[in-house]
Amino acid sequence: MKRSTNGIIVSHAGTLPRPEDLRQMMLNAQDAGEEGEMGLYSLLQGLSGDKLAESKAKGFFRSNAALAVVFISDENDICAVYPASAGGQPGLSASESAIRARDCASGISAQQVIDAVAQVQDPRPFVFGAIVNNDRRRSHDRDESFGWGYLDVITQSQGLSVDIRSSDYEEGLARIGSLVTRNLDLVMT
Repeated sequence: MKRSTNGIIVSHAGTLPRPEDLRQMMLNAQDAGEEGEMGLYSLLQGLSGDKLAESKAKGFFRSNAALAVVFISDENDICAVYPASAGGQPGLSASESAIRARDCASGISAQQVIDAVAQVQDPRPFVFGAIVNNDRRRSHDRDESFGWGYLDVITQSQGLSVDIRSSDYEEGLARIGSLVTRNLDLVMT
């Protein structure tokens, strides 16, 4: 496992990072300021054009490989399509609102993300997971900490989420790994 300059965990052997390594990366993450979480946008950018070709050249998105996408965030995705119950775009700072206006003004729907991954993976299996705040009641009136966007992808794709406030990421990652294994077994048998 190695960590790239943009914080993405890279694993060429098809293995997940060890839970203790993941925990240390999350505990020691450097604050990049108020730039906002843009996992949906970043994934879509990585699945198109030159970025996709570059990833394939580095061994990702192989023709014989399944794909597991795991989002990790302590806030909502600023590009999410927020439901009416969210009361607008919760918690976006002025700089985050400007970034959203520039990169994803109308939002990025869960279906856009699922469709983009499905197109790249066709016909290979894929699953989504997320380590986010998945309990809106525990966001203490700070809806920006709820996993808006990421949880929509998880729900619509029948993926799995793990609460970021959990003290046991190992169990959550094991559940995501089991989901991947089940999906692969369905394809292989």
